[in-house]
Amino acid sequence: MAVPPVSEAPSRIRWITPRCRVLDALNLASVGIQPRAPVYHRCVAHQLTHRQFALECAYRTLYNRGSWRHLRRKLPVQPSSTAATTADLTLPAEGNLTLSHPAEPTVEGVEESTENENAVISAGDASVHNFLHKVSEHLTLIGQALPRNLLRWEEEILNTVGDRSTFVFPPRDTAREYLNCYFEHANVTYRYLLRTETFAILDRVYDDDEAVFEHPATIAILLFAMGVGCIWLASRHSRPLTKQKSKSNHLLQAGQTWLDKTLGKFPPTLNMIKATVLKCQLECAASRHNSAWMTLGMAVRLGQIIGIEREVASTGPSEQFSRKGVFWAMYMLDRYLSVSLGRPMAIRDEDITIACPTDLDHETITLLGPQETKVWLGVVAHARLTRIIGCTITRLYPASKHLSDDARDRAVTELERDLQEWENQTPSFFLPPEQEPLAGSQHDFYAIPWIFQRQQKTITAAYHFTCILMYRGDLLREFLHHEPGTPAPSQPSSARIRHCVNHAMAIARIAANIADDSTYNGVYWTTSHFVFCAISVLLVYLALYHAAEDRGAIEEMVEKAMKGHRKLDSSYNFRTQRLLEAGPPLPP
Repeated sequence: MAVPPVSEAPSRIRWITPRCRVLDALNLASVGIQPRAPVYHRCVAHQLTHRQFALECAYRTLYNRGSWRHLRRKLPVQPSSTAATTADLTLPAEGNLTLSHPAEPTVEGVEESTENENAVISAGDASVHNFLHKVSEHLTLIGQALPRNLLRWEEEILNTVGDRSTFVFPPRDTAREYLNCYFEHANVTYRYLLRTETFAILDRVYDDDEAVFEHPATIAILLFAMGVGCIWLASRHSRPLTKQKSKSNHLLQAGQTWLDKTLGKFPPTLNMIKATVLKCQLECAASRHNSAWMTLGMAVRLGQIIGIEREVASTGPSEQFSRKGVFWAMYMLDRYLSVSLGRPMAIRDEDITIACPTDLDHETITLLGPQETKVWLGVVAHARLTRIIGCTITRLYPASKHLSDDARDRAVTELERDLQEWENQTPSFFLPPEQEPLAGSQHDFYAIPWIFQRQQKTITAAYHFTCILMYRGDLLREFLHHEPGTPAPSQPSSARIRHCVNHAMAIARIAANIADDSTYNGVYWTTSHFVFCAISVLLVYLALYHAAEDRGAIEEMVEKAMKGHRKLDSSYNFRTQRLLEAGPPLPP
């Protein structure tokens, strides 16, 4: 039977199988939770004009964060247009995927993909539809760098060291530079290593003290801490990230070699746990999120063997500080990796009895010194905030049931009280500017050490992200309740929607400032996720409220935010695209 002719007019409007991608962008991207059941809803493209080019929803896959174009290029070419359409909407079975490295995208492939997509855009960059298309394409490209499968070639470590037993430490001055970067720039809210002790170990290693090499976990801690400082040095001194990442790979491999020597020891020691958490931090900075998730799971289980989540009063000040610091570092990493990857949390709040106090005892203050004692205040503020993030995930996005509107409203009200309590207990220095009780705070007249500025930026971004998680459900409900073909609402019906948009705009401003800051790159993995979620929220807001009074300001801010967001992506896809944009014109 002959296949009926297909209209040649390009159309970007189609049903999304099995659910609308815009829903994935809003309902799933901000929290990273895998969907429990299909959500059937007409794509927001049907709320736009049918002849123009509909909104391409934020994700090409069902929150798999994979490249549809890359998959389509690898699929066999179908002889008919009907078969081609089927191939376009169907992923290969997971069991049929090979574990070999995929072919690296070529410049020609990027150019062909860009030309094909731009061919259907003819209404001009000033049109509403093209702006939404541009934003959704940005989210699609960013999403390709985020992991959804375990065995990716980006997760592997290039073995540039050769025989691991022949690893040579970098020069002493370089090693000290790495550790200084670790303590002053890279590790502002994960504090569980004592600076004086760490540098003392460094000096013993470079003085060829054979006794220190009898403790493999101690050497692993040193190497992993140097690796974290090495890769973050690209941010601190505006160096090429690729070069620093390659150097940190050497330290990661060497540290793993020493850590492997502790596998036969039971019960695990605190140093083994600290080394494993440091390895997780290094893998996060290197964009090996799946590997980091696995490493963190190992650290959590090792810690649970020795009861690290429980308060122990019989230890000395050094061990007590390390226990508290490494546990809350694991806790924060657990929440962020869970929300980014859409996987369950490994640490339950019900099991925790160890405190995270702001008031340290005299012995601990003497041990830390005056500046590190103040740094601890930022650690506590960040840890308590991530605890609210975890509560938001469990209360608003439970995997076992679907909340009714009333139950969701009650949960949000409880979370608002928790957040208000956090604001009351947190020093005003760490609160967002609009939350500070005094306008023109006195710290504007003083030179603030860089580590406190980094803490302030980190906690402020996390605060806005927490509010997005709390309030975006109201925006989603209004989007779901709007019937295609009916007039779009002019303004939000709920104050919580306005709160959600305001916090998304705050993160967008952070991203806009990043665009002109040479110190930001791919090591800021949590900031990249925050910006992704904020742009997703603003995308859906613009698609739903066509006549919003603040539409022009939001569009302008989103444009700037996307520029800054690209600096936080270090995937191969974006590096290829930058080469294409910056290089000379290709021959015809």
